[in-house]
Amino acid sequence: MSDLPANFSHLHARVAALEWATDVANGDIKDLDWVDGDLDPNLEGFVFEHKRDGKVFRHRPLSYFLPSIMSRTAHASQKNGDPTVLEALTYIYAQMEWLMATRKYYWSPFSPVPELLVLLAEVYGVGKEIHQNDAQALSRLIARLPAWHKNSGTAQKAKEMLVDIIGRDLPIKASQSPTEKEVSREILVSHEWQWWKHRSKPSSKSKMQIRSGFLCFQPPKKEEQFDLVKEDVLITWKEEVGFPKDFLRLLPIWASVRIIIERDRSTEAGS
Repeated sequence: MSDLPANFSHLHARVAALEWATDVANGDIKDLDWVDGDLDPNLEGFVFEHKRDGKVFRHRPLSYFLPSIMSRTAHASQKNGDPTVLEALTYIYAQMEWLMATRKYYWSPFSPVPELLVLLAEVYGVGKEIHQNDAQALSRLIARLPAWHKNSGTAQKAKEMLVDIIGRDLPIKASQSPTEKEVSREILVSHEWQWWKHRSKPSSKSKMQIRSGFLCFQPPKKEEQFDLVKEDVLITWKEEVGFPKDFLRLLPIWASVRIIIERDRSTEAGS
């Protein structure tokens, strides 16, 4: 370490993950100058050192996970000055790798840098539309995200996220693949033919009718209706409360949303 400048001579005694989190909090991590993009698969991961008149941080080289012939070829190309896709991916994933490695240092509600919480929430796919950069909501969110994410593929978990964690009102009724449910007021939505085939039975038929300004298709007789299946999320909605787009963002990509217009008793009684 004697060949390093005086202000870097003590780096070997410092924890890389904590150093990165501190530098981010201080605003010292900018652009991609801090990333060590060396593709040598034998290098140690999650360390930092002095290079190019500054500190650089290295996560586990992606070449480590490749067959040796591929990693050697990529490393040789890099040493020859040729650009590679692997090097580009190293820079792209650097911030996410270090965020996951350092999250234990800054998820606290007392974090001085809420922006760090925003980045970590987005790693789990929870964007600004959900947390709205609210520091308190972000603190609750990050504390529970790892446990929530493992079981996030249900309507109930999406409701818990919005109501219990974020503190948002959810003026709808939502359920996952209910077996007994009144669906005669279900709104017609465009789907591929496989979707209809998966939910139909020999007796299924459509009965088009306008309800509350929407085209509904389910007949009143249950034996003629199109069935609900496991991936269906049934939402009972009143038009005047606005459609819950944030709720949909928290559903898994395989979920199929089916919408029922809530019956307006006063209007129907008057007619």
